[in-house]
Amino acid sequence: MTGSRSTGVKIARGDEEDCDHREAADLPTPRGRPPEGVTLRDRKERVLRTKRGKALYAKRRESIEPTFSQIKDGRRIDRFLLRGNEKAHVEWKVMALGQNTLKMQRPQTG
Repeated sequence: MTGSRSTGVKIARGDEEDCDHREAADLPTPRGRPPEGVTLRDRKERVLRTKRGKALYAKRRESIEPTFSQIKDGRRIDRFLLRGNEKAHVEWKVMALGQNTLKMQRPQTG
């Protein structure tokens, strides 16, 4: 649902009807080269519908998502303290540096 203020700015609230999502399971697995003039988003969705794309995306759960969870929950960092894109970017790099340092200090198993 979107609302508007007197300035005419539309505010997206993230309701279900605002989301432009398509069910990938309903679409067939693509074959051949992508058509000309396709957007980057459509190209990405097309790759993710392939067997290889599904396998790569499933690995994300094992490799990337736990890192965000550890930073947010384990270290209790759930928001940026600095304002502005550039400062938030630097702050994120410091958080990632701390996360990687902690990983290097843990004993290696295997």
